[in-house]
Amino acid sequence: MLTKFLSIVGIMYPFSHIISETCHMTPPDFVQVFRQSSPYFNAHRDSTVVIYLDGTPLQHGDAALPLIQDLALLQSLDVRIVLVAGARPFIDAELHAQGLEWHYHNGLRITRKEHLSGVAQAVGQMRVELESWFSSAKAKQSYAVRPLFISSGNWVMAKPLGIIDGIDFQHTGAVRRIEIEPIKGVLDMGHIALLTSQAYSMTGDIFNLSSMDVAIEAAIALEADKLIWLVDPEHLTAARLAFPTELSANDMPDLLSRSNLPEGTQKLLCDSYRAAQEVDRVHLLDRTRDGALLLELFTLDGVGIMINQNDYDVVRQASIDDIGGILSLLEPLEAGGSLVKRPREQLEMEIDYFTLLERDGTIIGCAALYPYTDSAAAELAAFAIDAQYRRGGRGSKLLAEIEKRARATGIKKLFLLTTQTMHWFIRHGFAQADISALPSQRAQMYNFQRRSAVFTKELA
Repeated sequence: MLTKFLSIVGIMYPFSHIISETCHMTPPDFVQVFRQSSPYFNAHRDSTVVIYLDGTPLQHGDAALPLIQDLALLQSLDVRIVLVAGARPFIDAELHAQGLEWHYHNGLRITRKEHLSGVAQAVGQMRVELESWFSSAKAKQSYAVRPLFISSGNWVMAKPLGIIDGIDFQHTGAVRRIEIEPIKGVLDMGHIALLTSQAYSMTGDIFNLSSMDVAIEAAIALEADKLIWLVDPEHLTAARLAFPTELSANDMPDLLSRSNLPEGTQKLLCDSYRAAQEVDRVHLLDRTRDGALLLELFTLDGVGIMINQNDYDVVRQASIDDIGGILSLLEPLEAGGSLVKRPREQLEMEIDYFTLLERDGTIIGCAALYPYTDSAAAELAAFAIDAQYRRGGRGSKLLAEIEKRARATGIKKLFLLTTQTMHWFIRHGFAQADISALPSQRAQMYNFQRRSAVFTKELA
C-alpha cells in the first residue's frame, strides 16, 4: 500500500531508499515524518537551485554515489538543478602527471599557457566521471521512470583576471557573463545543467576560472532560489564556532569582522555573503554527510548553515486561515496551565488582534494585543513560542514587533497577566504591579482563582 501511495504522488522511486530506512519505524513515526516533509515537495517544485561541489568525491569511486542519487532524486521532484563542479583535484593530478609546477595566489591558481592542455584534459575527465555516474544503474535506482540527463555547454563567457598585486594570472580568468537562455532551455527539458571552471573569451581564448565564482555568478544571473555549497566538513565545523545555523546576510559583516577563522573558511563565508546579497538563501552543507541535501531541503531545521537575503523568521499579521496553526501552538500551553484556554470560536472573533512568528510556512510563535483605547493601554496576551524555537531571540523579536505596532496605534503602556514567565518579561523591561494598574474594564475580569501576576511596561 505504501509503495502504491508513493507511486500515485509521483515519488515512488525517489523515496525507495528512504522507505528502506524507515522499515524499522513504527507506522505513526513514518506518517509523522512524511507529513513534516510533504510541504517541501511543492515548495521546491520548479525552483532553481545552484549546487557547488568540488571534484574530490568523484575521484573516490562509490563515495560519490549517495550524492548522485540525491541529485537524481531532487531532479525527479522537478527541482531545476545547476551543478557547478570544481575540478581542482583533477587538475592538480593531471599537472603533476605531466611534471608541471603551479602556484596559487590568494587561493587562485596562476594558470600558465603550458597548463591549458592539462586543465582541459582534467575538466574533460571530470565531466566523463559525472556523466558515467549519472548513467549508472545504481544512480537510476533513486529516481522515477523518466530518463536523467546532465548537459553542459559553452555557457560561461570569461575575461582575463589580469595582474593583481603585481602578479600576472595569465590564463586564470573571471566570469564576464553567464549565457542564461541556453541554460534555462536545458533546465526546461528536465536536464541537470553542468558548469565547470573552464570558460572561453570573446576571442576564443581558454581560461581557467574559480568554480566558486562561477557558482555565485550563475546563481545571480539565473535568479536562483538557492545556492548550496557542498563543502569539506572542517569548513562547516569552523564556521559553526562563529556563526549561528541560521542568519541574515545583514548580520554577516559584523560576524566576519569579529571571527578568527581559517583562511579557506573565511573565504567561503565571504563568498557566501557576496552571493546572499542577490540570492534568497545560501546553504553550507557537509559534503561527506549522507543525505545532507535531503535533510537540508526537506526538514524544518536542516543540517547546515543557512544565510538568508532577509530574515528567515517572518513576523506577520494573522488571518482566519491561521486558526489551526495557532490552536496547535497554544493547546500544549493551555493544557499545562500557563495560558488560559481560548476556544476556536473566540480565536475566530479575535484573529485581527494576533501577530504571528512564522518559519518557512510554519507558525512557531504568536501574541495577541488587545487595546484599551480609553486608557491608552493594551494587553499583551497569548504570548507563545514553540518549545523547539525558544532560543535564538525569537521571543524578543516577536515582542519588539508587538511594541512597534502598539506605538503606531497610540498605545502608551502594555500590561500582561502571567503565572509562569515572570522573569522573561522582567528581563524585557516589564515591572510587576498590582491589579490597580489594570484598566478598570480589565480589572473587573481578573480571575482571583488563577492569581496571575500583573506586569506593565511604559512605551517610549
